[in-house]
Amino acid sequence: MVPLLTHPLRTFGTSHPDLFLEAYTSLVQHILTIPLLPNRLPLPSLTQFSANLPLHAASVLSSSIPQLVSALGVEAKVHLLANVATFVPPRYTTLPPAPLATLLHLSAAVMSTLPPGALEPNSSGAAGKQVADSESDSDSEDHTHLSALQFTSPFPRLDERTSKRLQTLTAPTHINSLIRATQNHTVAQIALCDFLFALCSVWSLGIDSVLSTITVSTGGGFVRELYRLYVRSSPLGKEVGLASLLGTSHAFNCIVSPY
Repeated sequence: MVPLLTHPLRTFGTSHPDLFLEAYTSLVQHILTIPLLPNRLPLPSLTQFSANLPLHAASVLSSSIPQLVSALGVEAKVHLLANVATFVPPRYTTLPPAPLATLLHLSAAVMSTLPPGALEPNSSGAAGKQVADSESDSDSEDHTHLSALQFTSPFPRLDERTSKRLQTLTAPTHINSLIRATQNHTVAQIALCDFLFALCSVWSLGIDSVLSTITVSTGGGFVRELYRLYVRSSPLGKEVGLASLLGTSHAFNCIVSPY
């Protein structure tokens, strides 16, 4: 099955851009969202699949990221992030800036649509416990409603292996590898900011670790560079009125994230 999955991507290539985009989008939407995908493949097939993922051509997905993200449910998004965290990091150093930026924007777009805490360990258990505690204090009339809330909770129940893969997103080694891979490329650096903002928003428990890693590993240089390039010359770096800061033409998040 692995050769069949990757064959269209090798066949169409740049000579058939529309078909290549369709095949690539389908692979991301239907294959990279499979729960525990690395555990379902025998080692030879897993190696073949990883080697044949055309990550160097990921920039083709850039224009279709909003539609791709909107087509995925919460659980599919979580599993997509877990699988991306497995297959993409080993290729950071070999990826050109554009595809690396696209993959970071894709991950950021996915995370920005997830409920806060959705990726954190035991988040589903905590959500379930909160509903269960509410049930114990409610009367019989409300019991059915609360049970429905528990059933439709946005937090998926994460397998331990999925949870471990997601935890690598905030790991210092992962953040450091991203900083090294993007440090000489403006487009990739902007995408990294997009990724870090989304990661800290969806994973509040990892904020201190992420920010500490950024500060320590770069000696504060990463933050200084962001300020010099994007903040100092904008209304945020000047003494201007609140109206200017809130204007859509000057909003900092419009500079950092196109999604």
